[in-house]
This record gives sequence, C-alpha cells and structure tokens, in this order.
Amino acid sequence: DDDEIAVVFWLDELLFALETFEADVVAGPVLPHFEVDPPEWLVKGRFFDRPRYRTGQSIEHFGTGNCLVSTALLEKIDGPFDERMALSGGEDTLLSKHLNEVGARIIWSDHAIVEEFVPKSRMKIKWVCQRAYREGNSSTLALRYTKKSRKWIFKRIISGFARITQGTLILFPSIFQGSSLTVKALRQMCLGLGNLAGLLGYKFLEYKKIHGF
Repeated sequence: DDDEIAVVFWLDELLFALETFEADVVAGPVLPHFEVDPPEWLVKGRFFDRPRYRTGQSIEHFGTGNCLVSTALLEKIDGPFDERMALSGGEDTLLSKHLNEVGARIIWSDHAIVEEFVPKSRMKIKWVCQRAYREGNSSTLALRYTKKSRKWIFKRIISGFARITQGTLILFPSIFQGSSLTVKALRQMCLGLGNLAGLLGYKFLEYKKIHGF
C-alpha cells in the first residue's frame, strides 16, 4: 500500500518463504506506525493489531497490504480485484476467496514486515467503530458476490444479531472497566450492524475519504 514502509530484508523474506514452502502466495505482518503517540484506550484495546502466525503456516485469508502473489495464479482468475469493492474495501478478502478456489497454497512469513502509517485522524473512537462497520459490511458483500446458493444468508443473519447482542451485553459493565472495553463493545455492535447492512445490499464507501493527506 502507498501508506506503508517495508523493513530491511522484507522482499528477501517473502522470496525465501515462497521458495522454501513452495507457496503460491506469501503474506506477512502489517505493524502500525502512529503519526503521534496514540491514546491509552487505543493501545490497551490493541485495535490496530492484526493476527500473526508462525512462518510457514498455511492460511486462508490475507490482506494485500503485504503479500507476494504468483502472476501465473492471477491469470486463472478475473480481476484480480473486483471493481465493485473499489471504495468499500474488502477486495482483498474476495481475492483470497478466489485464490483458494483455484487451489492456491497460501503461507505466512512472520519476518517479512511492513509498517503502516496511522494518521491522527484514525486514532478516534468514531473511526474504530466505522472501520468495524465497514469490515462487517464488506465481508457480507464478498459473500453476496461469490456464493451461488443462499444457505449462507441465515448464518450471516444469526452472526450479525449475535455480535450486536454480545456488544450490547458488555457495553454497560464496560463503562466501569475502562474506555478500551467500551470501544470493544461498540466495535462488536458495529461489526454486526455492518453484516446486516450488507445483507440488505447496502455498500458503505469508506475509501471515499482519504486520511492523513
């Protein structure tokens, strides 16, 4: 991504993992690089932390902010990115699904690190909740675009309401336990609302606004 900086030996680590594990796709961690010192609730809640795995572990989903993909594999799918998700985000989720469908071997390289610039405008409760809503929304849209049967719809309805319920139940007690837990409760609710909005066909265009520029 254009808001990221690769650390030393980043490309070497990707290529090493690609050859060592005979992979089609190699993905690595994206660590936050904050513009200013982040507020305590944001650090404590780890809202910018992303999952990490041991090097060589097979994974199903990956973000395109830090990855190496075989061009021969990309020729087997359309796109590679779906332009319907250009401003909503989630096109990397859709790409992961398509690559899995054609039998891609996707592995993790934990030493191939990039740092992502996090502007001050994103260090706010509103943005964290908005991002959760968008993630819930775009993940449902990705299912709408790929699933041929309608069996997934009922499961998505259940998971959407379950997330809203879970967030609501922990919201009140979280008020007495610190702001990071309160934000986690709100984030869970927004994730569920985004799931349900996607079911109705609503598309939230998060990337119409550019942060930090």
